[in-house]
Amino acid sequence: MSITTSSPVRRMHQAIPGLLAGLVVVLASGCSSSPPAPTLPSYAGTWHGQTLHQAPIGFTVSADDEVTSITIGHDFNGCIGSETFSNLHVATDWITCIPGPCPASIGRQRTFIFSVGPTEGPRTMISGVLSSSTSASGQVSFQNFPGCGTINGIPWAASRQ
Repeated sequence: MSITTSSPVRRMHQAIPGLLAGLVVVLASGCSSSPPAPTLPSYAGTWHGQTLHQAPIGFTVSADDEVTSITIGHDFNGCIGSETFSNLHVATDWITCIPGPCPASIGRQRTFIFSVGPTEGPRTMISGVLSSSTSASGQVSFQNFPGCGTINGIPWAASRQ
């Protein structure tokens, strides 16, 4: 003779494995959530400023952080003028510190380098650091300009408009 019971204790023992599995899934999903990613600054827009020699500089940064145009003035060794470079696709890259990590004072900064012209000249080289969403600085060099010669490392500063 066999007696089958359906006691509350027996039903609870049968339900515990399912409850535990459900609790593990809930806890695991709660633990795996990570904090939201930090908002990165936007550098897109039109930037204007001037060089140490009071010559104008302007450039445009696209929404995908490419420098798309640059206008730079020059005034050295008796040569005064301006150059405009359009339809550019100059990438801006995050500054990387080696060895890392970067100090907090550097924060999230992007950099770019643009060079045009042959080594024998005339050649224009512009480097810049987008140090915040509103401030940029760098250097420009004009090399082997006919009748003017070369001037290297002229500092410039600009702000986003």
